[in-house]
Amino acid sequence: MKRQWIFISLSVIFFLTALTFYVNRIVFPVVVKKIAIKQAENFLQRKVEIGSIHFNWVRGFVIDKIKIYQKNSNRDVLAQAEKISFGVIFIPGLHQHHLTLPFVRIQAPSFHFIHQTNDQWNFSDLIPLAAATGNSKKPSPVAIMVGGMTLTDGKLRLDDLEPQGTSSELFDQINLKAGLSYQGITFDGSFLIPDKKGFVSLQGSYQPLNQSLKAQMTLKNIKPADYLSLVPFQLPLTLASGTINELKAQVDYTPDKISLQGDWSIKNIDVTVAKHNIKADMDLKNANIRLQNNTVDIQGQCSLANAQILTPTFSIAGQIKADVADLLIHSPEDITLKALVQADKLVVKLPDQSFQGQLSANITQARWHKDSASFEGDMVANQALIVLGDDQNIKGNLMLNNITVNKNNNQTTIHTDLNLNGLELRLPGEIFKGNLHAHDLNISLDNQNNIKLNGPLDLNNIDAVLEKTRARGSLHISSLTAVFDQNQQTLDVQTQGTWQEVHISLDQEKSLTGNVHFDIHAFYPLNNPARLQYDGSLSVEGARLEGLPSEPFKDISGTVKADGHSFHITVSSKNIKLKAEVHKNGNTVEIKDISGHYLSAVFHLNGAVDLSTRTPGLDIESDLKFKLEDLPTLLPDLKKALDPLRPSGLISVNSSIKGPGWDWKNWTSNTSAQSDVVSLAGLKFNSPNIKVRQDEGKIKEFNITSGFYGGNLNMITSVNLTDSAMPFESAFHVENVDLAKLKDDIGARDEDLRGLMALTMVANGTLKDILNIKGKGAFNIAQGYLMKKELSSLFIIPELSNFIFTDASANFTVGDQKVATDNFVLKSEGADLNGKGWVDFDHHLNFELSPQFNSDKIAESLSFKKGPSALIASAVDKYLTIHIGGTLEKPLVRTVKKPSEIIKKTGQMIKENVKEILKGIFQ
Repeated sequence: MKRQWIFISLSVIFFLTALTFYVNRIVFPVVVKKIAIKQAENFLQRKVEIGSIHFNWVRGFVIDKIKIYQKNSNRDVLAQAEKISFGVIFIPGLHQHHLTLPFVRIQAPSFHFIHQTNDQWNFSDLIPLAAATGNSKKPSPVAIMVGGMTLTDGKLRLDDLEPQGTSSELFDQINLKAGLSYQGITFDGSFLIPDKKGFVSLQGSYQPLNQSLKAQMTLKNIKPADYLSLVPFQLPLTLASGTINELKAQVDYTPDKISLQGDWSIKNIDVTVAKHNIKADMDLKNANIRLQNNTVDIQGQCSLANAQILTPTFSIAGQIKADVADLLIHSPEDITLKALVQADKLVVKLPDQSFQGQLSANITQARWHKDSASFEGDMVANQALIVLGDDQNIKGNLMLNNITVNKNNNQTTIHTDLNLNGLELRLPGEIFKGNLHAHDLNISLDNQNNIKLNGPLDLNNIDAVLEKTRARGSLHISSLTAVFDQNQQTLDVQTQGTWQEVHISLDQEKSLTGNVHFDIHAFYPLNNPARLQYDGSLSVEGARLEGLPSEPFKDISGTVKADGHSFHITVSSKNIKLKAEVHKNGNTVEIKDISGHYLSAVFHLNGAVDLSTRTPGLDIESDLKFKLEDLPTLLPDLKKALDPLRPSGLISVNSSIKGPGWDWKNWTSNTSAQSDVVSLAGLKFNSPNIKVRQDEGKIKEFNITSGFYGGNLNMITSVNLTDSAMPFESAFHVENVDLAKLKDDIGARDEDLRGLMALTMVANGTLKDILNIKGKGAFNIAQGYLMKKELSSLFIIPELSNFIFTDASANFTVGDQKVATDNFVLKSEGADLNGKGWVDFDHHLNFELSPQFNSDKIAESLSFKKGPSALIASAVDKYLTIHIGGTLEKPLVRTVKKPSEIIKKTGQMIKENVKEILKGIFQ
């Protein structure tokens, strides 16, 4: 029995071997190969070549060297493989036979795919055939099922004819394991892109019937921009460049939907969305990106390093991080966003401005839809720097809470709570510091660029420097409404509030403090400032101006009222009152009344201002009365110069002015001033009268007349204002001044001082260089008692005692900042003092005086030493000099004597009394 089974087994093996030999030698090479090629060509509509077909009991059916050519081509290959092997299980049935391929192995396949147009490939015609076969209403007599497929060491050449020219890409080392069934295809595959060192791996499943794909995908060194043209629908973005360094994601694909979930790292991305260009290195964590119905939906954490964002109106650069709750890109003109955004080293540039700082924004809802946009959320900007222009910038920490922005074709509206801490605003020559807070601030901007703003504002810790003025305090605006009309170029402002703890430094010494309350409505035409209109009130509590001796300003209060045609203002305090009433009639401003008083000064002004020309035309009349004692207070800058003069007296001034407002040199004016008595430096001027007349660019008259100690004072001056140096000519004359009346006011020591004085002088120079004045004059004193001088101590001559000087005269010149004379004479009955010298503008003295005795007068004397006395009297004027130096305030008098010369002249005549004479000389 055993031998029988061995025989049967050997017979079967022999039969199968013979059958295999027959099939591989006769059936497959001739019959099956021919049928397979014909059937494949009929189905594929392409030329097919098969090297050989044979059967192996282990590897199944084996097809060597198979080629499928491109449609209508006998040269270009669509697909080929070195070897395809598969197993076959055939199960007959009553209605349908079942053919199962338990395995398919493809070795070293090679494919050449060509993307021709948007949705057309060189194999697109095969897709409907496969779908039709699977969806045929009439069942196929044979149902085919593939159990599994293995593809090793494959290659794919991909040629893309869009968008411009032909690009070619090689995918190498393609390896794939797939399980095939009616439900779909499971796969595990990978391939390399050698030219770009790229790598792609996919593990998942694909359903051919609905073309759906689910897979785990890993990418390295992939450039998506190279393959966007292969996407069968239009994306709402343009990707110019970018390299996926690494991507690990779950992919879900259907013909109308793509979604990716995972982590991405993309370098050098360059993408444009809705005219917004983004360049950066991008990292995505926990990203979920879906493309469906031409809509991109994105969630995840996004980091943009070295970001550059360009829009039609501004640019952004910096390090940006965003936790995106939802970003929907429906189209380039329809985008919605919910995200938390943080930006470091942020730089935002507009055409004329820029922003730098650190920014964080909680965007609860933002949308851009065609010409409309909306935004809701919060925003914080730390260490912000906003550059407005040259030498103009804003610094601070900005916080915007509860922001709501809406934009449509007609207008843009903004509602927010604003906090700006550490505010620093710098303008040319100006600095503003403080903290700004606004609650329920509303701003609207229409399509004509008209702006409306309203809401309360608080400015705390204000510190503003405006040129030489510095202001501090806290400003609370309880209500603010501002409307800017772009077409009419007008600004309409309604505001009320308080400025508390005001401290304004006018210079290093003066400062104004107090609390200000205001309620003002102002209408300001920017192109016609003359139409500025005010209406409202202004009051100041606890006001005080420090830095002036009398502290005149305290508890200032006032009101302001205005309408389109009139303006009223009142200001009052303990020491000052001011009121003004101005009316507007066309291009003429009528000054009905500007009047008031400050200390002793009482003033009144009226007239008109013509605004029809670029330079306002003035026609003003004014009256002023004030006490000269108040001048140091009224003119504090001149206090040091005025104090030594000790001015006093009540003076009245009347003036009229006509001419261009800003060009005072071309005014036509007349001014007169009168007083009963004026005192300057202790000197009294009785009934002084001043008249000034200006016309044709010249001060034609500057005349002063006054009574002066029984005499008269007259001065006439003219000035040429058309010359920048302002040259002048002046004449001064004083006559019949009674020294007896003057002596008490000049502090003269001699109680018997008397006489009549006259002085005449003419001078010329320039006001620009007043110290280089030039002139000449003369003075004379007659019929007086000037001083009594005893000279006998010099020479022991009785006739040289008790000289009384009664007259004085001199001619003088003014120049080189000095008053000089060569012929000063001080006269008495017995002797004259002749002198020359000068006194400069700094009060320095340099004079020499020489006595000249009347020898005839001495000759009449009965002195017992008449001879020597006469001789000495005739010689002393040549050998005795009095030198005066020092200053007017502290003169230094020195007598220079030459006794040896006198002795030579007297000779033997004075031997008897030489001892006494020498004694007298050397005293």
